[in-house]
Amino acid sequence: MTSWWARGVAVLIKTDRVTGVNLVYGDKEGRVIVIDCMYETKNLRIINIYAPNGEKERKTFFIEISKWWEGNCVIIGDFNVAMTPTDVSKNNVFKGDVSRGALKDLIITKQCLDIWRLLHPWERAYSRRQIVLNRLKQSRIDLSLVTSSTHTRQTK
Repeated sequence: MTSWWARGVAVLIKTDRVTGVNLVYGDKEGRVIVIDCMYETKNLRIINIYAPNGEKERKTFFIEISKWWEGNCVIIGDFNVAMTPTDVSKNNVFKGDVSRGALKDLIITKQCLDIWRLLHPWERAYSRRQIVLNRLKQSRIDLSLVTSSTHTRQTK
């Protein structure tokens, strides 16, 4: 039995830069929240996620949330999967994961960019740290994805 205190996502908005905030969707499990807003006169969708730990459940989750990825979109949160070998520490193993393939397909289909990796192509930095058998294992599983149209618009 899982406690409802175990997870939850939120979005904090700085109201002097963002207007017209509208909650589009929030699931009962606290794993996803979708918000539409205006940022500097442009429509923007913000999706914050906390993906399941289980590989198969995570794959299904990524496929299900893809319906919300539209227009100028920022997708942030805990994806619970490392995307590249650079995203895991030397004490960690980069192993096969069916959800990674599903997420990569969505990133390609939705024309998204991993902003942090774009700015730091070879840097090893981690958002998750855990000690297993007295060894520190680290991975970058928290991502900030943006649709390429959003990235282009913000860099002009």
